[in-house]
Amino acid sequence: MSQDPSAGPPPPPPYNPYAPPSAPVGGGGGGGGVYEGGGKPPLPWDERSRLGLVDALISTIKLFVTDPREAYSRLRSDGDYVGPMLFGGIIAWVMAIIGQIWSLLFSGVFGGIAGLGGDVEGLGMLMGGGIAQLLLMAVLMPFIYVIGVFISAGLYHLGLMIVGGLQNSQAGFEGTFRIVSYSYVGQLAQIVPILGTIVALIWQIVLIVFGHQEHHGVPQGKAVLAALLPLVLCCLCVAVLVIGAGMMGAGLAGLAGAGG
Repeated sequence: MSQDPSAGPPPPPPYNPYAPPSAPVGGGGGGGGVYEGGGKPPLPWDERSRLGLVDALISTIKLFVTDPREAYSRLRSDGDYVGPMLFGGIIAWVMAIIGQIWSLLFSGVFGGIAGLGGDVEGLGMLMGGGIAQLLLMAVLMPFIYVIGVFISAGLYHLGLMIVGGLQNSQAGFEGTFRIVSYSYVGQLAQIVPILGTIVALIWQIVLIVFGHQEHHGVPQGKAVLAALLPLVLCCLCVAVLVIGAGMMGAGLAGLAGAGG
């Protein structure tokens, strides 16, 4: 039965407080913009203007720790470099400071064990150098991070291109940049000295795999391969440099022996 046009538009459906929020459309920061995930709410970090910086940071970290797939499914699909970069930068800066503190503590402990315990002046110089290094790291780390995150995103994006993992993606390099920036949550493992560095590397790669799958729509096998390729390439480069340096050293030693 057709509706009488003179009756006006139909009444709106009753309000349902448990219905998921509709996907916001439009630019701007702080929760604006287009979101993937069929109307899923944005990351708490994208609502930091409403939640506050600290609460948004902690809530986003918790989400990536407990459910990284869900976290990556809430990423903005366009128009956001600064937000993810700031998120990863805060974590990278804090963990760099903690790492320097661990180094300072260990240098003091092992310096005392090595015999500097009775040499107050020597131990003081050792600790003073460590404090100076800590302050220098606090100043330089933001610049190191910005350069590093762009290089890392470029390498991971190259890996995706090599394995053909961008066929279903609409996010492009910007999406890979977001994935890498939020993967810095894995660096929180460095709060544990020594072993934490290894755990952080593995954790960050796992997060990047989840990001490739959820944000770029990459199948699991290709996502794993694309995440491991940069690490393999870096290891190969280091191996080539070490072998080259060794051959050069052996050549120089041979020349010196022949000259003698």
